[in-house]
Amino acid sequence: MKDWEINNNLPVTVPESEVATSESDSEEEDELDITLAQSDVYGKTDSEEKPGTKKDSESMSPLQKALELFNFKGLFMQTQRYTMSRASNPCLEIDGIGSIGLPLSPIVAASLMSIKSSPAILNISVDKIRFQNPDWDAWIRKEVGLVCSELAGQNVKPSYRLRNLTLESTGSVVHRLEPPLGTVGTLVMYLPSLFDGGQMECRHGVQSKTIDFSPESQLRTSIFVAYSGVQIIHGSITSGYRLSLTYDIFQPEDDTHSIPCLPDTQAAAVALEQAMEDWSEGESEDEPELVAYFLQRQYCIKGFNAKSLAGSDAILVAYLMRLAERLDFQLYIAQLVLFQSSYGKYEGYEGDYSAIDPRRIEDLEPEDQLTALDVHAVDVHGVPVKVSGFNFRDDDTVQYLNGEINDVPPSSRKYETFGDEQIRVDESELYLDSEERSSSATAYNRTILLLWPTSHNTGIEIRYSYEHALRTLQASNSISPSTRENILIDTLSGEGRMRGWNEKEKPKDPEVIRVLCKCACQWSDLDMLLTTLEAHHVAANLASIGLDTCLAAYRTFGWNAMKDFFEQAIQVDVSNPRRLEHVLRLGEAARETDDPELEAWSRTQQEAILTSLNRISIAEVDWLLGLAASRNAGFLRDIVYPQLQSQELEPAFWVHFVRRLKDHPVLEQLSSDFVESCVLQGVNNLPAFPTRKVRNDARGEIQEPATSSIMEVLELCEDTGNLDLCVRVLDKMKQAAQSGEFPVECPPWKYNLELTRLLDASLPPLEDSSTDAHDFQPFFKEAVLSILIGQSEREEPSFFPCPFSEENLSILAIAVKRAGGLSFLNEANIKMFLSGRDIRALKTLIRHLVAELQLTHSRGCSSSESDYTTLSLVNAIVRQTIDVFDTSNLYISATKETHSSAVDQMISMLRFCFEVKTRSELQYLLLRFVAPPPGISIPHHVSTVLGPFLPALQKYIATQGLSLEDSPFARCSASIIKAFATTVMRQTPADVIGDTSIGCADSECGDCAILREFFSSDDRMVTLARVAKVRKHLESELGALPQSWGITFQLDPTRVGGRPYGLQIFKPDHMTMAGLWSKNSERGKALLALLGDEPAQRRILGSDYNEVIAQICERRTSSKRAPDTETDVDPPAKRARALPASESP
Repeated sequence: MKDWEINNNLPVTVPESEVATSESDSEEEDELDITLAQSDVYGKTDSEEKPGTKKDSESMSPLQKALELFNFKGLFMQTQRYTMSRASNPCLEIDGIGSIGLPLSPIVAASLMSIKSSPAILNISVDKIRFQNPDWDAWIRKEVGLVCSELAGQNVKPSYRLRNLTLESTGSVVHRLEPPLGTVGTLVMYLPSLFDGGQMECRHGVQSKTIDFSPESQLRTSIFVAYSGVQIIHGSITSGYRLSLTYDIFQPEDDTHSIPCLPDTQAAAVALEQAMEDWSEGESEDEPELVAYFLQRQYCIKGFNAKSLAGSDAILVAYLMRLAERLDFQLYIAQLVLFQSSYGKYEGYEGDYSAIDPRRIEDLEPEDQLTALDVHAVDVHGVPVKVSGFNFRDDDTVQYLNGEINDVPPSSRKYETFGDEQIRVDESELYLDSEERSSSATAYNRTILLLWPTSHNTGIEIRYSYEHALRTLQASNSISPSTRENILIDTLSGEGRMRGWNEKEKPKDPEVIRVLCKCACQWSDLDMLLTTLEAHHVAANLASIGLDTCLAAYRTFGWNAMKDFFEQAIQVDVSNPRRLEHVLRLGEAARETDDPELEAWSRTQQEAILTSLNRISIAEVDWLLGLAASRNAGFLRDIVYPQLQSQELEPAFWVHFVRRLKDHPVLEQLSSDFVESCVLQGVNNLPAFPTRKVRNDARGEIQEPATSSIMEVLELCEDTGNLDLCVRVLDKMKQAAQSGEFPVECPPWKYNLELTRLLDASLPPLEDSSTDAHDFQPFFKEAVLSILIGQSEREEPSFFPCPFSEENLSILAIAVKRAGGLSFLNEANIKMFLSGRDIRALKTLIRHLVAELQLTHSRGCSSSESDYTTLSLVNAIVRQTIDVFDTSNLYISATKETHSSAVDQMISMLRFCFEVKTRSELQYLLLRFVAPPPGISIPHHVSTVLGPFLPALQKYIATQGLSLEDSPFARCSASIIKAFATTVMRQTPADVIGDTSIGCADSECGDCAILREFFSSDDRMVTLARVAKVRKHLESELGALPQSWGITFQLDPTRVGGRPYGLQIFKPDHMTMAGLWSKNSERGKALLALLGDEPAQRRILGSDYNEVIAQICERRTSSKRAPDTETDVDPPAKRARALPASESP
């Protein structure tokens, strides 16, 4: 006998977009109802054998035997629909009526109903029916037979016997289809006819299904097949007409197979119930603590619950649900996706590899590791749960009753080869080198049933989501908790929460606490209530769950049970309004319940709260003033104020307190002395430099000035007529700044910049003669100096001065005006305040001052006195800038990115003085240039810096319409040229051989040209490559002159190919000095030319003209001389006077 399976996934309606089409019908659009008899989600079909390793019945436990009884396959019913183009037309003809066209016409249907045998139902016997289509029977056997074969099995070829033709109309009664005895089943074919209603209900055991064929009934031929024994109930037609043919399905007489029939689920149900009763009572020694049972099918995870099950899985779980509830069992379903990895296995070392083909992964011996990738568990209602204490892969307490996890075909498989492919060939066999490995990844999808008696200690914990637990317990009205409700309580209370639970699923604690308290009161569980209140620290904030929840607990359990909790709540709650409200509400509850003990406690607590207030927050100010207004005037002054004073509250509290006090309609008449004392508290509690913490992306948490706190106090002082307290605030800042008592990250200038901007906006204009503007003048003076200062008085290494940005300098200008103008800066030691400032900052400051002066002129607001003050200040700062200019930087290489050349730096400073119109400081600047920096000699300074500077100076001042004859450039130029003549132009050297007396007559002789240039230069040595030729030429042309003058030869020590590279020629010091003098003479003449013609030179140089000319231009002549002694010849030349013959080329 073939196994049978029951389908529970037939849709009530079959939308066209959701219909699965069989392969043979895909081109012609016939439609098939989705059932798991077809390929399911993972490709598994019902024709496959049951997964798992079967055991002998003798070795099975009673529970396993009972579960195996539900292991049957097949379908107890099947449906299929066809479109008009796919379904065959029977060409129906009825005796006495004629042909019946399809789709059925309402007129023809009404005519037929006139001969009905029962109300709204017409049954026409088979002897009156004719099919004029000769292919109709063949279509039934071919197409409809495919549907029936799914029901009866491939080994049976069923036959079909027409029973009758039925026509139903509106109002047809509900009726059953009863197949005759001995038949396999019933086939009902609904021909195209338009109707609504008439749903068909099928029942078998605990399974039932409702099917609706009315959608598109006019255009569809629908087939329904069911086993004998299945209850088939036709519903009433609500409109239209339904035409159907009913066939009996039977097994041919010549078929020797057993007649297919429905399984006996009743016997399986009795066996299962007995096995579970024995397991629950501990009468079966073979049963484990927990059973995990593999279901037959695979299911989608999304929306999965017990109703998603199909076939024998659905029947089994339906019975288990009833038994689990009655026998107190835990029942859950888990879907697992497991992963198996296999790797190639290698044995031995090099030369001893297993002989395998690396291109065949199946040849590799597996090293398997089974891993649970995902576990999705639900209860039988489909509510997701978290399972802890259970290992789905390997657990000693778990017995998989029907096989192993990977006994089924895999859901997916992937092969991969990785590593360097290196194959070694040895004796014509292929070996896989160890640097390459192959792997296979296999995924298994299984659905597991978890079952155990609640009384067993399995160590497994089931956790529901917070959302589900809240929703279920809120709707609960039970008088005692069920097992499931206890699990939900544990979920909400946080006991045994599993590691890895997503905290985002947890709602806010107040909602959880309210539900727990509600259940505790509902179940009269005082211990649960007190545990919840303590675990969630409800006493610290009763308002978080609502006082009504706590009052409900009082009404349920009484004052004696709740007294300790409420006393603790009053003691630890930091909120004064809450404490008082709770006490007052409890007093009301006491009067409602006639509880004198609670009422007396409430009155005592009220007085205790008011005389021992917790630290008052800003949010409690209105409550406090309202409370004071309801009592006498002395309550605020005599009882509340001393407590506030002792709490040393922040200035923001006092600002808010005083303003709300002034606006209060009852308390506004309090004395000014009381208000002033409150303002004074804000002033005294205000730090000199308050800060606040902010988050910086780069530096993390940092401090920044809380200038708004200072401004709020200043405004409060001004609004309440206490300007003297404003002075106290600003004096506190000044003293703290002078003593260095401020955060390093928040120097005083940061506060003063912001306060200057805010005070300028709030104070009267400068033209106003009110005293308010003048009272703040000391602050603005202090602000100006703090902005200008370049270094901390406490020599803090991390102190940084105020940057002179455009915004900051604009605020500085405001502060200067409010401080009385620039005159007070002239009176101050500006050099001291600007010490530490770099040259860039000073230049920026000067440019801003000059721009302000020009703006004043353009507005016509200037005066000779203000102009003089501004120019005097600018000159002083320019002098400071010149002093800051470091002449040592003139000797830093100009190739560095941060420095310009010496000439560029000097011209830049010169240009700056012209820009800010401070020509009076040019002489001081030029004197700074002329003086050499420490460590630099005068000749070197004149030669390398001042010499190149003079042409650049002449060029730049020409753009300004000036020349070197103008002051102070004439004096600077004369100083540079005189220094050049006296320090760079040394004593005139003795005359040496002239250029024309050296060399051959050939004017194109390159060697002699090189020698002439060499002899007249200040070079010490020259190298010529052609040694032999040059030496012979020199000897022939000059004879013994080179030797007599001290000129020597030496082979170049550099060798090429084992031979000397060339010839080195040296000349003595007096010849080198002569060349240097000539070079410097030309430089000196160029400098003189910058001064102009001879009269101009005389005017600039004055009485030193002749001496300078003599030093630069005149040269003493003398006869040629030869060295007197060997010592006059340079040692290198002496050593190389005669070349060895062996090294001559």
